[in-house]
Amino acid sequence: MVPEADPDLLVALSRIGANLNQIARALNAARKLGVYDQLDTLAIAASLVAIERQLDGLARLHQAEADRQIMEALSSSTSKSDMDL
Repeated sequence: MVPEADPDLLVALSRIGANLNQIARALNAARKLGVYDQLDTLAIAASLVAIERQLDGLARLHQAEADRQIMEALSSSTSKSDMDL
């Protein structure tokens, strides 16, 4: 059984993807302008750490929900099997 994707999870992943795109655009623009040395590498690193933490949190929440759905399905199928006896 594959758990359904939570719409809130998809929205959160979309926001994180948008953050990554903004960082990528800024890095590409800096490269084209030849100003890599002027980048605020600390701010970029902090942004990447924040995104990593968001992804980790989402993964844990999604796994917990997937586990709940699987346990619910197993419990339901076990109850039906007991009725057949």
